[in-house]
Amino acid sequence: MSDKKLDRKGRWRNRVVAFRVSDEEAELLNRLVDISGLTKQEYLIKKTTDRRVVVKGSIRVFGALKVQLTFVYEELKRLKEITPDNDDLIELLKVISLILFKIEENQNLKEQQNLESFERNMAEKKRLKNSSMGNRKLKSFREEGEN
Repeated sequence: MSDKKLDRKGRWRNRVVAFRVSDEEAELLNRLVDISGLTKQEYLIKKTTDRRVVVKGSIRVFGALKVQLTFVYEELKRLKEITPDNDDLIELLKVISLILFKIEENQNLKEQQNLESFERNMAEKKRLKNSSMGNRKLKSFREEGEN
């Protein structure tokens, strides 16, 4: 029996769940866990309980993505043709593509939010500049910026 351990949410995790997989399944699972940035335990719990696996960009995740893309590239060079026997490779490529797409989508969203914020600030400054009371507030903005 394993030792009882308290997790971050104050739960005792003293149950062990084990199952068997083939070498190929184990390799695919390890690759998917690596690019998720989660521990294997966290990844398996999220997947088996139908929760979303959210990949947060980090040096570890980007390093794993680079390693897995290199692996996919080498496998594709080696293969003469893609067949149903290559399901694991195709699944890995789908997951990597989805992660990269979401990272790009998130980056575009941040850029759009920054642009909208900039435009709001400029409109506010223009509005203040055109009002008589605004000249005093604009002067106060400038003084705050200098401090």
